[in-house]
Amino acid sequence: MKLTRRFAPWQLLVVLLSILAAVPTFAAVPLASREADRQAKTAAPPKDQAFVFVYRREDRSDVALAVTLNGRDTARLDSRTFAFWKIKPGRIELTARGTTSALTLTLQGGRVYYVEVSRLPSGIPALRQVSFPIGRTEVHRARLVEQASGGARVVPPAAPAPAPVAPSKEPTPASPRQGPDGFALTFKPGSFKINTESQTLMLPTAFALQFDSSSSSVFGVEGEWFVRPDISVGAEVVKFSNNYTDLTSPGSGSTDTTAFLINAKRYFLPASAWQPYIGAGLGSAVVDFSGTINGSTSGFALQAVGGVQWRRNNFAVRAEYKYLKAETEDDAGQKVDMSGSGVFTGIGFYF
Repeated sequence: MKLTRRFAPWQLLVVLLSILAAVPTFAAVPLASREADRQAKTAAPPKDQAFVFVYRREDRSDVALAVTLNGRDTARLDSRTFAFWKIKPGRIELTARGTTSALTLTLQGGRVYYVEVSRLPSGIPALRQVSFPIGRTEVHRARLVEQASGGARVVPPAAPAPAPVAPSKEPTPASPRQGPDGFALTFKPGSFKINTESQTLMLPTAFALQFDSSSSSVFGVEGEWFVRPDISVGAEVVKFSNNYTDLTSPGSGSTDTTAFLINAKRYFLPASAWQPYIGAGLGSAVVDFSGTINGSTSGFALQAVGGVQWRRNNFAVRAEYKYLKAETEDDAGQKVDMSGSGVFTGIGFYF
């Protein structure tokens, strides 16, 4: 059974626009390595230094906010990112580009300081110091950015250091974080129903097939790589079966459809436990026939997905709706259409 595959140009345009909508700004603020991120979150300051973390926790990621330390070192922060400095004890000034006000801190050796930068409803950036428990939690939900100065280096204070004091007995930061990043593996069972139940194939004679009208079981496995807290790219395999009856001559059989897809997803509210998302994918589908008809066909596949997941540290559960377009054509131009929609549940693990 030799088939060719045809999609109208507008269909390809729609899926490409969907992917672009899901991935609006891949050229985001560059992130430091995971090892640098881990070291920053777990390091303890010596007696002759203070650690300063400046983080941004809001979910909006349209424009990066630039924060400057002592008028020299600048870090650009996107949503769910942070900057990290090692500083000698003394007075420092932090400013955010777009405002003339500054936050002044007097640092003591052996202490950790957390500062949040956010955008007010008026659009003006604002800086505020937060408590150790709040700051530590938010930093562990964020990712370290690359800084023009090289990041975590010793920065001289803006004023002479006061007399050193004993370091505070602050607990060692915990490693788990809530916001998505890294790699995620999700297993997704569900139910799938094809759109076209009655189909005719020319091989070379006509076969009139009637597919089962009920939904069939479907199973998918998806791997995602997070290029930033709210954007992922990945690969997915989806497999489902359908029974058919040959109306031309007595007989029946089944089809096994396997779709291989490359996906892009956009997660909303990545810092919260409940995370809605949308996505699109492009790939190929293989349909294997058995019974009255034996053989296989293949062609392009497109998909659009939407859902919500609940995440707790490195574990997540999700509910997802998927529309899959998977069409091939036989030598006579007759479609073999396994397009349809399905509902999935999923269990995901973050690494």
